[in-house]
Amino acid sequence: MSLLGFLRREMTEIIDWVDEPGVLATRYVSPRRHLMAGSTLIVRDGQAAILYEDGRLLETFPPGRHRLETSNVPFITTLMEWPRSTRSPFRSEVFFVVTRDRRSLTWGTAQPIMVQDEAGQNKNIRAFGRYGFRIADPATLLRACGTPPRLTLDIVESKLRVALALAAASVLGASTYSATGSKDVRHVMQAAVQPSFDELGLICTDVTIENIDRR
Repeated sequence: MSLLGFLRREMTEIIDWVDEPGVLATRYVSPRRHLMAGSTLIVRDGQAAILYEDGRLLETFPPGRHRLETSNVPFITTLMEWPRSTRSPFRSEVFFVVTRDRRSLTWGTAQPIMVQDEAGQNKNIRAFGRYGFRIADPATLLRACGTPPRLTLDIVESKLRVALALAAASVLGASTYSATGSKDVRHVMQAAVQPSFDELGLICTDVTIENIDRR
């Protein structure tokens, strides 16, 4: 085997990630601190992988087995830098994102909402319910969250709860709270909150109002 062939074999690697509870996305950290052409990228079911170079999005990979070629990773330049330097002039990174549905997440209004009851009287209420979402555009989600090394569900939920509370205030403020359990209100709520989900690359798959606190 030639020296170049030996180096290619030794410097390639398997790039994959096993889902972790409560984690939506993570940055793969190579032991070599940079990616090598010829490496194998394994994207599991319910995941997407995004390849960046110097902060620029190169490609999004669906579930499957992918080989990173020289068009994605500057192998020749990296090879010339190794082993004299541990730092490549190109910084290639892979982010794994969990795209499967998230269900039965909870939301609630932090402040009372003023609505009218059946008699036309103003009432202050609080609403609580559940919702679900899935990641439709992983790159948009990472961009909106600043491509952190590790993106947890808690971070995204904190943004979504604000959007859901604002949507509830808008929808329930324009209706009587006796109708909050109807399918029409659910659909209106879902439509009202979707623009905020779009900004994060998400699709709201469901939203329900399960409880009204009239105190």
